[in-house]
Amino acid sequence: MVHSIGNFTVDLLESTLIDIVHLRALHQPDKTAFRFLADRTDEKTEVTFSELDRNVRNLAAILQKSNLKGERAILLYPSGKDYVTGFLGCLYSGVIAVPAYPPDPTRLNNTLKRLQVIIENSQAKVALTTSHIYSTIKKLLDYKRAESEDPAKENTTKNERQRKEAAELRNLAEKMINSLIWVQTDICETDNENSWIVPAINGDSIAYLQYTSGSTGFPNGVMISHKNILVNSKMIAKAFETSEDHEGVIWLPIYHDMGLIGGVLQPLFAGFTCTLMSPLSFLAWPNRWLKEISNCGDKPVVSGGPNFAYELCTKRVTSEQVANLDLSHWKLAFSGAEPVRWKTIEEFYEKFSPAGFKKESFYPCYGLAEATLLVTGVKRNSSPVYINLNKKALEDNIVQVDPSSLENSGGGTRLVGCGYPRKDGVITIVDPETKHSCSSQQVGEIWFSSNAVAKGYWNKPLETSLTFNQQLDEETEKKNYMRTGDLGFIKDNQLFITGRLKDLIIIRGKNHYPQDIEFTVERSHGTIRQNSTAAFSVEKEDEEALIVVAELATTENNINFNELFSAISNAISTEHDLQVNTIVIIKQKTIFKTSSGKIQRNAVKKAFLEGHLDVINLWQSSI
Repeated sequence: MVHSIGNFTVDLLESTLIDIVHLRALHQPDKTAFRFLADRTDEKTEVTFSELDRNVRNLAAILQKSNLKGERAILLYPSGKDYVTGFLGCLYSGVIAVPAYPPDPTRLNNTLKRLQVIIENSQAKVALTTSHIYSTIKKLLDYKRAESEDPAKENTTKNERQRKEAAELRNLAEKMINSLIWVQTDICETDNENSWIVPAINGDSIAYLQYTSGSTGFPNGVMISHKNILVNSKMIAKAFETSEDHEGVIWLPIYHDMGLIGGVLQPLFAGFTCTLMSPLSFLAWPNRWLKEISNCGDKPVVSGGPNFAYELCTKRVTSEQVANLDLSHWKLAFSGAEPVRWKTIEEFYEKFSPAGFKKESFYPCYGLAEATLLVTGVKRNSSPVYINLNKKALEDNIVQVDPSSLENSGGGTRLVGCGYPRKDGVITIVDPETKHSCSSQQVGEIWFSSNAVAKGYWNKPLETSLTFNQQLDEETEKKNYMRTGDLGFIKDNQLFITGRLKDLIIIRGKNHYPQDIEFTVERSHGTIRQNSTAAFSVEKEDEEALIVVAELATTENNINFNELFSAISNAISTEHDLQVNTIVIIKQKTIFKTSSGKIQRNAVKKAFLEGHLDVINLWQSSI
């Protein structure tokens, strides 16, 4: 498997990402590799391929002086130039990068604990960051020490709990600071690039650990090799049909696999310029993303994100702003990382078609960190593929096409096709109990085989054995498969995703997908916050009972909760033929989510059972 850069060819199974970046610097020295958009202004900084290579070699030489080859370095940067340099600096020095993010002052409890889990599991020896972030962490430590030792606070249960929490956070911060070598890369010495030595690594060497979002438990560090990166990058380039003539615009955080590969590695591999912007900037002003796409001129643009990003643009971008956009050159709008909804596609197209956006530009795809990223993608320049299924049959894992049924009527489920694997990738739908292939009319677990599949989980031999190197008994020529944990089926060469195996709700022998119930809840009443609902089941009196936890979209006090509870329970009954047992309304921004915004259903369920939810109001069925 080869890849051409100018007059050079690279063997993707034997080479490293260093070869790709170094050749880009030789072949396209003066071409802009990345633009970095400032958070609150239109100011941009640029770096060419040759400047990037020089900066990275300088940092790599500094790391090599400390004899860190093979060690793990946790990356604590905001998305931007420092992150790109820090990540590539690790790879250039033979250090294994661990993409992460700095502690969030608004969510310290969650982010510090997650960071500590990652540091301990990866056995990270060094932290790469900026001087500003390092001083912020130090100030945070001093503040938490003072807060935990404040004698002026009244001795109430609430204040005692706050003191204990502050002490716990202080201990976490102290442990993190004291256990790592800290390198503030923005104030490092310069002019070391000529002392850089090419590390003795190959395609099988681990490049970085991609920690999973932790939606079903503690995050696992997926071991991504250089071969994995290059093979998956080739798959993406073929699927997206990218070239040096494209432009990219990415707001996704670099610590997330879609942001790292879509925003950094794919542009480096294919040789096109990519504009990187802060995810917080996108969330605050979603029109900034579309404006940057519009500013790319005549060049074909590749950009995208999870389904919620398109929903946010549909709701928040005004008609006046649409009138000032030109999206006619947005040739590929990928959508993945969470369920792709047909309604979102239709509403986004309806709103932005006046700006030149074409429905054929939508690119539903499916991937996961264990496969490096991309698993399947649709055919370029084709309208999204929908399928209407009988909901009752789907509850029994049977694929029964019913063109007359619509999701809105409650009798059907409409799914979006996520395409097919490219060369080197094989998908099989497997019964998770028997581990035999399913018929074309059955829903099963998605298994994937490819050179892009990772080596396993770092320091997790049991989890690795349960997920990787699986084989089917009926195959005479055995392949090694990776279990995705996702459920779906293949119809007319299209993969359709139905849900997550571990999140499946089974009540009275029928399967129900939590994301479908959550979608119903969020449409049932205007006061429910979007993408902030969790549906799960608990055992009550020897039966599984449906529980719904939802955030409010408003802080107003005049909510008619009787009306709200009735709207939710009636919608669930009508669309899913289910009786909800308990509805819990909680405060804004208190539901548990992963770093990439996915609902942590297990964490919400645990908090519900332990009585730790921040409850505003609660309703229980009398039946």
